[in-house]
Amino acid sequence: MKLIEIVKYIGSGLVLSRYQAKKDQPVKQTYKVLTIKSLDDYGKMDETQFEELSAGRDIPDKYIVQPGDVFIRNSTPFTAGYFPDEINQPMLIPSNFTIFRVDRDILIPQYLSIYLNSLTIKEFFNRVTSPSSMKFIKANTIKEVEIELISIEKQQGIIELHELMQKELQLLKSIFQKKEELYQKVINAKIRGEDVK
Repeated sequence: MKLIEIVKYIGSGLVLSRYQAKKDQPVKQTYKVLTIKSLDDYGKMDETQFEELSAGRDIPDKYIVQPGDVFIRNSTPFTAGYFPDEINQPMLIPSNFTIFRVDRDILIPQYLSIYLNSLTIKEFFNRVTSPSSMKFIKANTIKEVEIELISIEKQQGIIELHELMQKELQLLKSIFQKKEELYQKVINAKIRGEDVK
């Protein structure tokens, strides 16, 4: 089944410059904006890396983030993510991303994000994009992605496994950082000629 057949909406993000308030224009609304640097390799968002847009005119609803929105970066490494059900402030997804809105009766947003971040899909995107230093995927190509629709229960099981993997990776990263700090202290002490046990 193609992705376009099972999602309610697929569209490009907002071209921010068209809505940015000019110097002499009153600000209608301020929005937080998703950025490329606000995503890790698994699509986890760091909201401290979001930017701000002061809009000088009304922005169409389709560009304003809704709970459960899924998105994918249109250029390498084609990272996907999703917005949780709790959104505390108005947010926007810019034009270097594609937005998906799903029918939650058949597809969990977090599962779609995991699926789009899978090695199989990333290899597909790398295959269908032109060989250049900056690979770019078009929305029409994303619409054609094949997805096998599995039960909500199976989707939830994959989400739980993914969350466990994320926790373990975070723990390993923390252990690595502590070991690196320890080794650096030992090396520095030895350079200074201190005895280290």
